[in-house]
Amino acid sequence: MRIKKNVPKIDRKRDYDMKLCKLLNEYSSVLIVEADHVGSTQLAAVRRGIRGESELLMGKNTLIRRCIKVHAEATGNDKIKAIIPLLEGNVGLIFTKADLKKVREEVAMYKVGAPARVGLVAPIDVVVPPGNTGLDPSQTSFFQVLNIPTKINKGTVEILAPVDLIKKGDKVGSSEAALLAKLGIRPFSYGLVITNIYENGLVFSPEVLDLTDEDLTEKFSSSICMVASLSLALSYPTMAAAAHMFVNGYKNVLAIATETNYSYPHADQIKEYLKDNAETCAEPGATKTGLSELPLDVIEKLLNNISCRGDWARLRCANKFWKAKVDGAKRPMQLPWLILPSTTKPTYYSTDGQAVHRLRLPDSVRRAK
Repeated sequence: MRIKKNVPKIDRKRDYDMKLCKLLNEYSSVLIVEADHVGSTQLAAVRRGIRGESELLMGKNTLIRRCIKVHAEATGNDKIKAIIPLLEGNVGLIFTKADLKKVREEVAMYKVGAPARVGLVAPIDVVVPPGNTGLDPSQTSFFQVLNIPTKINKGTVEILAPVDLIKKGDKVGSSEAALLAKLGIRPFSYGLVITNIYENGLVFSPEVLDLTDEDLTEKFSSSICMVASLSLALSYPTMAAAAHMFVNGYKNVLAIATETNYSYPHADQIKEYLKDNAETCAEPGATKTGLSELPLDVIEKLLNNISCRGDWARLRCANKFWKAKVDGAKRPMQLPWLILPSTTKPTYYSTDGQAVHRLRLPDSVRRAK
């Protein structure tokens, strides 16, 4: 019988590096899977199940990190370095060209039940259901140690109520493990668990695969509404708020035109409509009021809240009644203007209105030094 010599360690590493580099060049999607408590037989079943469009690769994390780093430097593809921080713990890589959601479903099919071993951290809550256990009455003392209520029924031990035996995150004790073994309960199931997904330089959580087209449309619409609302509140123009800003601006122009003598073609149409339908548009019991008929206390409150003289000047232009009221009121203290030096087009910055305005001066003053 011919004895096959062991392959040197350096050759095994070289072959592994070549295989990993080939997979990195061939596939653009990689699923990082956790393989805790998964046996070799189970891994072989997964490999057979995904064979064709996917390939599972296991190995030492340090070796995989080094191979990826060297391959990224050799090819100039630094995007694959995003996989390196994800290689923590007992993990493997599934390279695939298939639909990621289908690959996840295929991998999830190969979970197998496992007994509760002593010292194992429980991944789920373990509850022993009530009912006949099939054990003889000599086992009653065993249940009494665990404070499990039982009775003897037809020569066997019967559990009377559900028992919370192990909590999630607790370590399995020897008594709990022995009881579950006696009852033939395999409470845990283990398989490859997808922890992260790498695709074309991006890393994301596997929960993203659960999103549907309707979910994406809803989230996108909600984001656009938030951007538009924020833009309108800050008076900051964006594409999402542009249509609303134009409409709101036109409403303001139209409102001013209908309340003043200013006119333009579209405003004339609205004025004619309001004139012809004045009785229909008016609310029941409402009286016709205009800017000139506002109560004096309302106008005074309005003037008291305006500190910019530019706004006062605009109020004077509304109508004669407002002009007289503004001229008779106490003018606000004018904050200083910051004159911006220029011999051709002198301007000033109003610290109150926070805007730059053209300063129209006579030529003699403008040219004076």
